[in-house]
This record gives sequence, structure tokens and C-alpha cells, in this order.
Amino acid sequence: AGFTGRKQALHDMLAGTIVHRQPGSSAGMVIGIAVAGFVFIAVIGILAAIAIPAYQDFTFRAKTAAIYGAMSAARVPIAEYNMEKNAWPATWEQAGAANPMSQLGAREREVAQDIRLGKEGEVIASIKIAGASGEIRITPKRTGNDIAWTCTASKEIWKYIIATCRN
Repeated sequence: AGFTGRKQALHDMLAGTIVHRQPGSSAGMVIGIAVAGFVFIAVIGILAAIAIPAYQDFTFRAKTAAIYGAMSAARVPIAEYNMEKNAWPATWEQAGAANPMSQLGAREREVAQDIRLGKEGEVIASIKIAGASGEIRITPKRTGNDIAWTCTASKEIWKYIIATCRN
């Protein structure tokens, strides 16, 4: 299983050489370092496999939050139109608001296909995100002089929608 001190001395004398080993160094240490390196690489790989999809979900959720924010900005002019005319606007011009699509940045427009007005004052965004298609709807309900808004979203895109819209 290896050279003892006496066997090493006999070998050195017969071979005419001297094998010098430094104290503390051995092949075991090299193997230990290699194993630690492989374990480190495996841990980094596992963390990347978890972190990358989570980061992508986070960025998609940020985009849908920006879309929701742009949609929410249209609530005030729609509510004012309804209070004045006792009807819901059919166009953005009637509501006195710009289409929320014009407020979105390039990254959000990659996800939002369209934002339109519904017949009952709803603000509806068609979303296509990570291969899934669906809608975010902000719906008004008038009770007397108050208008309450609710947000709903298609189940296909729930994973990427802010909690407010995950009825």
C-alpha cells in the first residue's frame, strides 16, 4: 500500500536517486481540491437552474404591472365621462384619455398586444407572455355616485400578473 520509510530508502539507494516529498502535500489533497471544485460547479448549476426562471417570471410580472398601471390611469377620465353623461365611453377620444398603449415602453409593448375599451367601460388588455395568451380587465361598477373598479385576469397568465388581478 505504499512505501514505508525503509522501503523508500532502499529504493533510493538502488535507483541512485532521492525521492523527496514535502510534508503535508499528497495526492489526496489534489483529489480533495478537484472534488470540491466539482461540487462548487454543481451547486452553481443548481442555483442557476432555479434563479434564471424565477428572474424571468419577475421581469414578466414587472411588465404586466406597468401595463396595469397604464390601464389604471384611464379610470379617472372614464369615470368622469360616466358621471357626466350617464353612459360609458365607446372610444378613448370620448373618454378624453389617450390609449394606454401609448404610455407603454418598448418592453411592455412586446407583451401587450392591444388595450381597448369595452362596452361597459372596461379597460381590456390583450396579453401574450411566455407563450400564453390572455386578458387583464379593469371593470367599473357604478353604484349611485360611486364607481368601484375590479381587476381580473385570464388564468393562462395568472403566474405573470400582479396579485390585485388574480381574483
